[in-house]
Formats: sequence, structure tokens, C-alpha cells
Amino acid sequence: MSPIRVLQIVNTLARVGGAETVAVDLARLASSRWEPHLLALRSGPDGIDPALGAALNDAGVPMHQIAMDGLRDIPAARALHRLLASLRPAVIHAHNRPADVWAMIHGALARVPARVYTRHLTYPDLNAGMRRRCFLSSHLAHRVVAVSSTVAGHLVREEGCPPRRITTIPNGVDFNRFDPASVDLRGRARALRDEWGISAEAPVVGTLGRLTHQKGIDLYLHAAAGVAVRVPAARFVIVGDGPARVPLERLSASLGLAHRVVFTGFQEPAAAMTAFDVFLATSRYEGLPLTLLEAMACGKAVVAPRVGAFPEVVDAGVSGLLPAPVFWAPRVESLDPAPFAEAVLQLLLDDDLRKRLGEEARKKVELNHGIQAMVARHEALYAQLLGNGGLP
Repeated sequence: MSPIRVLQIVNTLARVGGAETVAVDLARLASSRWEPHLLALRSGPDGIDPALGAALNDAGVPMHQIAMDGLRDIPAARALHRLLASLRPAVIHAHNRPADVWAMIHGALARVPARVYTRHLTYPDLNAGMRRRCFLSSHLAHRVVAVSSTVAGHLVREEGCPPRRITTIPNGVDFNRFDPASVDLRGRARALRDEWGISAEAPVVGTLGRLTHQKGIDLYLHAAAGVAVRVPAARFVIVGDGPARVPLERLSASLGLAHRVVFTGFQEPAAAMTAFDVFLATSRYEGLPLTLLEAMACGKAVVAPRVGAFPEVVDAGVSGLLPAPVFWAPRVESLDPAPFAEAVLQLLLDDDLRKRLGEEARKKVELNHGIQAMVARHEALYAQLLGNGGLP
């Protein structure tokens, strides 16, 4: 029996984010029953991220690109139509917007038997037009995957997605890549510390992600200022890049942190996480951040807000700390940095607590967030949809 063709669709492969990583993992780890392909709708000025490209090449996954410029780009729509006619995939699986609406519309026109998209995060900025597009996408899809119950609730409340079309499949982590016992990984982490100008003895509070308003790095910096007063030896590492980098660097300097904060740009996540002592997340909203799972897989004690899907993964006081807000919220605009500073200080000043929370964090993700289980659940969903003739 010939493998069944599956086309994963992302907006771009020019950067590494949670959605792109999941799509690449689903393609490169596909079982022999499936023939994976991957399509990027936008090529991006920097081409394909080297790490993503290497992972796909190593797995022998064919890559396709279309230079889409907006939803009304007629030449790009024709290119997508030609690609679908040529590949004739049995399954298309899009990740986030605008890939979702584009793939569902053109997939329906091409009569692709199973149409799926994943919502990786909640959107706080939905206007009337966006809601109509989300509603259309969910009704053209045979199934919508939510990465957490927080995202599932958002799909119903904010996007008008019928509950019966939603399947929740949490993100997964490759535990071999994020192994705190790996001698090689620890060596690479030491090399990164040297590159950052941080001694082996200095406590490091790190974060990782796109430098955008969503990630709340401004809150991280205000919390760092509070920590630095009590632990002057502490260093703060911000891994990633994005449009907010320059104003964040200015904020760091204004807080007197210029010599304590390192903006590293993009780094290999496993080595960077291993170089941290504490992982501090300060996002204003999230679906299920892959970076949180990766930090926990590295055995790091984590501090995060009681926002979005963070409490679905972090058991407060057991596998991490959730200092604020007092009551769960789907999203926040502003938070008091003081509780986050206190939580980080608690971990930096108590080695036993930090070690215990890190060990429990690793156990939690091993139990619920293995990458093979994530891939298997997606493939079971594809098989179910095809077995039902593509019907929900």
C-alpha cells in the first residue's frame, strides 16, 4: 500500500517558532504510513531557517514555497491551486493564520479529503473581519486542533468554532534533544555562557522567544531589576529576536541592567535552556508555549504567570511557580513584576527547592508531552478523518 500524502502548511520557514517547530516535527517524524510534504506560504527575506531546513532535509521531506502577499494575492492562489492539483494530498494540515483560512478555502475547492488546522495560541486582536475568516476556516475544516484547553475555549468563544470539530492535542518535546543528563549538551551550554561573558558561578535567569509585545519581555526586565537588587551576581539572558528588541534594550539600560542583561539573538534552544538556572516566562497570552515544555524537559525550575495555558502544564509549588495574577486569566495586559522577582529570588536562594521543582518539571513533561505521542495522536486523527470519508 502506498503511503498517504500529507501536506503540512505554515506561514513561513524563515524563523523558528512553536507553530513552525510542530509542523516540522509532524513531517520529519511521520510514520511509514504517511508521505509528508511541507509548504511555506511566504518565503521571507532570509529564506529558510537553517535548523528547520536541516531537519527536513535529513528526514527527506520535500519542501515547497509560495510567495504569498496577502489573502487576495491571485498569482499565489493560482500557485497553491497548481500545487494541490499536482500533489493531490489526502490530508492538508495548516498552522495558525493566515495559513488556516487560505488552506481551508483552497483545500475545499480542491476537494482535499481531510482538512485540518491547528490553533497554536489565542488572539487578543480579533476584529469583525478576522472573526468572519476564523468562522469560515472552522466550518471548512474537518477538524481544528487546539494545543490546550485554553485554546479550545478561545476557539469556541472568540472564533465561533463548533465544539464538535475541536480536538485537543498538546505540543510535544523531543526528550533526547532536551536531556539534562547529556554531557554534550552541558558542554555546549558552558560554551554559550563563555560566549555571553557569564561565569560558571553566576546564577542565570533566562527566557526564550520572539521579542514581541505578546511575550512580555518588558515585564521580565522589570522583574530582573528587582532580583538584581538582592542578588547582584545574577545575570539575565534573553534568547531570541524580534521587532521589540531595540526598545527592550533601551528599557534594560534605563533600569540600570545594561551590564547584567544579555540579548543573544537566536540560539539553539536546548543548549541555551541548559545554560539557565531558572526559566522566567512573562507572556501576556499563550496557547501552549513550546519553550515552556523545553525548559521543563531540561529540568529547569520555571516561573510563569497564571495566564493562558501555563497552569495546564505547571503545577504551582510542585513543578514551578505561578506568582501572579492571583486568579487565572486568559490574557493580561499588565502585571506587577514584584511577585515574579520574589519567585525568582526564592529559587535562586534555595538550591534544594530549585532542584526539586526542576526534577518535577521534567517528570511532568515526560508524562504528558512526549513528541512521539504528539505525532501518533495527529496521525490517528488523520486516519479517523480519512476512514470517515473526510467527514467530522
